[in-house]
Amino acid sequence: SSLLAVSIGIVFLFGFFWETDARKHLFDRAKKMTGANFVMLLFIFMSSQIFATVFGTGVEWGLNQFGYSVLNDIKSASSTSETISMLLYSAIAAPVTEELIFRGFVMRGLEKIGKWYAIIISAFLFGAFHGNFVQGAYAFIAALALGYIAMEYSIYWSILLHVMNNFVFGDLFSYLTDGLSDQTQTVLSYSMEGIFLVGTLIVLIIKRKKLAQSLRELHMTKEKWIGTVTAAALIIFLLIQFYFGMSGVEPLKLEG
Repeated sequence: SSLLAVSIGIVFLFGFFWETDARKHLFDRAKKMTGANFVMLLFIFMSSQIFATVFGTGVEWGLNQFGYSVLNDIKSASSTSETISMLLYSAIAAPVTEELIFRGFVMRGLEKIGKWYAIIISAFLFGAFHGNFVQGAYAFIAALALGYIAMEYSIYWSILLHVMNNFVFGDLFSYLTDGLSDQTQTVLSYSMEGIFLVGTLIVLIIKRKKLAQSLRELHMTKEKWIGTVTAAALIIFLLIQFYFGMSGVEPLKLEG
């Protein structure tokens, strides 16, 4: 049913946006992707998982001080597929749909205001869309990388990386390590994250001048920000997602 709903939704979106610039530029290709650039972008994208781990631990610790917990949300964010239909949805349908919506229609629709504005706002909406504080924070960071990839190269590449994250580094990794002890699984997981982190640091050092130039281009006027944060549709959307996020905050269950 989820796969059918997603398919219908995609058809509807293409029909709704058919005559817009967002649809016309949806599959634009800018720069040519090289093997070296793909590996560097993969490292940066996958390093967002480290942020999610640190952020989730920090949020859980902070809430624990007041007698609350988001442990179930953390577990939900890292859960894997249990059936073939769930695997098809999480590994293929969800990544493709989310990329078409957020790195496609939303980001391309905002591009006329500014490239970095479109990347940041679409990433923020993508994070809020998850309705889960921990997963939403991770999704925002990951979406910044995906947005840059789709904008600078092609949405095809952001879809590929999104699928790799959900399937290869998510369901497939869990399946291959399922028979191992918890300690071994933890070591493998942290080792993989460590490799991505080291790779990301190396990339940032190599590309520091280009990164500095991109940050200088990150200039958004006061009017843009005010117009964005006061948009009625955005406020309503954020309030709804905040409600879903708060529903994941539960009283802390003490053992014993």
